[in-house]
Amino acid sequence: MGFILLGYLLLELGFRTAFCLSTGAPFFHPSGAIYNYYPELLPIEAAQISNADSTYDILLLSCSVLHKDWVDAVAEMNKCISVPKGFKCVKIYNASGVGHGSRDNIIKYGLLKNEKFDLIIYYDAINDSRLNNCPANVFKCDYSHYLWYDEINHIIAHNEMDYTIVPFFFEWIKIRIKCVFDKDAYIPKHFSMRP
Repeated sequence: MGFILLGYLLLELGFRTAFCLSTGAPFFHPSGAIYNYYPELLPIEAAQISNADSTYDILLLSCSVLHKDWVDAVAEMNKCISVPKGFKCVKIYNASGVGHGSRDNIIKYGLLKNEKFDLIIYYDAINDSRLNNCPANVFKCDYSHYLWYDEINHIIAHNEMDYTIVPFFFEWIKIRIKCVFDKDAYIPKHFSMRP
């Protein structure tokens, strides 16, 4: 029994170290790798938003259209907002991401479930059309036919990975092997597959 526990512990340490070194995730919080995909969530989560305070908190969930690299949506919205005296002040949080689509926004909203926003503005543009433009036998509803989402789906599905990374890591290895040996496993990153 002791050898089994020691073997599992060595697997845990080895897999955790390999994953954290390759992704930059914190050793004691490997699920933090999700912030490699969604770094825009870090300042929002640090703000500890509540709808019971004196601030009216607004969340923007979108793609490039509202992303700070294209437009300062927060500054533009603040120009349009006029708060009457005695009312709550307004704080806008932008969780938009370049190239993000509806699946990203669902995931980000789930990751922000502990934050209590007063208003959520959701805007989705055309990024999903590229992911939907593939043969029916390739398409998957969770968009795991695209490598980005297959990786993210595995991270968010493994709630146990901060306690033990072993079950997750075997899935992660499968993804890496699929990338190398099955070139048709995922739709291409920069162009669509024609049905």
